[in-house]
Amino acid sequence: MVNAHGGLLESPVSVAVNQKITLTNPRSGKSCGCRVVRIAGPSESQFKIAFEFDEPNARFWPIAFPPACWNVR
Repeated sequence: MVNAHGGLLESPVSVAVNQKITLTNPRSGKSCGCRVVRIAGPSESQFKIAFEFDEPNARFWPIAFPPACWNVR
């Protein structure tokens, strides 16, 4: 799950709420600062980590036609 404000990822590594992380998009090579906002798990040895970008970033994800509401000013 992704949007212009962040997303949800699964990781075998546990992190803490409010922890700063850097997310790198392997397709584009772009990196973005993020903050962990919620953690669930582990489930089958994976943690579900909700995060938000330091700044909204609709172009971080490789989505061809993001919705109009994803515009970044």
